[in-house]
Amino acid sequence: PRKLGALQLTEEIRGDRASRIINQMHGKGVTPADNMIGMYTSREGMATVYQSKYNSRKQSEETLRGMVRGIETGNTPFSDFKSMQIAGQDIFFCIGSGQAHYFFTADEFLYWLATDIHVAEDAAQELIRAIRGSSITT
Repeated sequence: PRKLGALQLTEEIRGDRASRIINQMHGKGVTPADNMIGMYTSREGMATVYQSKYNSRKQSEETLRGMVRGIETGNTPFSDFKSMQIAGQDIFFCIGSGQAHYFFTADEFLYWLATDIHVAEDAAQELIRAIRGSSITT
C-alpha cells in the first residue's frame, strides 16, 4: 500500500535486489523467486514491509511455521513472541532490534512488517486492511 497509517511509502524494492536483501538478512538463501520490500517513513516513525510470493498457500504457510519454530527456539534476536489477531487476521508478533515485528500469510504471500514500536499497531492494522481490500500483486 502507499500508506500505513501516517507512514508514506518512500521506497519500493523488487525482484533480485529484494531477494538479495532478504537473504543477506538471514545469512542464507531463504526466499522464493518473487519478493518485494516497501519502506515507509514519516515524522512519526518508520516501517518496512517484506513480501514474498510462494507457489502456493501451503508453501507460504509451511515457511511461516518454520519461522515460528525458529523464533520459539530462542536462538534469534527476537523476544516477547506471541500469536494474536488483528482485524480478524491470525498474526505472529515479536520484538527485536528496537522494533515491533508482525508476520503472517495471506494466500501464497508471506508478509513481515518491521516497524517502530510507537506506530506499530496502526501500521499493522493498515497493512492487513490494505491486503484484504485489494488484490495482492507483486
